[in-house]
Amino acid sequence: GFDAVNSEHNRRTLSRILAQPIYRDALLMGKFLAGLATLGISLAALWLLVIGLGLIFLGVPPGGEEIARSLAFLVIAIFYAGVWLALAMLLSIVFRSPATAALVALGIWLFLTVLWPMLAPAIAQMIAPPDPRYAALGLETPDTGLWAQFLLRISPNDLFAEAMQAILSPQTRTLGAV
Repeated sequence: GFDAVNSEHNRRTLSRILAQPIYRDALLMGKFLAGLATLGISLAALWLLVIGLGLIFLGVPPGGEEIARSLAFLVIAIFYAGVWLALAMLLSIVFRSPATAALVALGIWLFLTVLWPMLAPAIAQMIAPPDPRYAALGLETPDTGLWAQFLLRISPNDLFAEAMQAILSPQTRTLGAV
């Protein structure tokens, strides 16, 4: 995705493509859908491989509920990959160099995956300071917890983790107040 548009610009083929009766939106959507289809086919093949190996090694065929959950897992994983593909394509449009686009995409991914889960609770405590009455009991202030949850959900990684927990372990409560 990080090389989708700027490679066309660097090879000087983008002006030829856009000289045809095709809209820029259609070109970008076509590149995005092609990349998403490639990701979808790859993830579906991996999904089928895991199911097949599970059948071979376990010998127990999955029931309808397990198949439905694994299909939901596959769809959510494709959406998650689509978010990062869209970001990479945006960076491919913004930056002329594919290496710069890839490094910025990697930096954003690292920030949202590693640093943001550490920063979000601190920012939530600045927005809604903890109540000493809750702190004396060893509990988190509800407003601080809600702000932390809201800020954590900015990261696609956290949303993906919550969705996977809801799909694969439905008895665990993931939505709503902490």
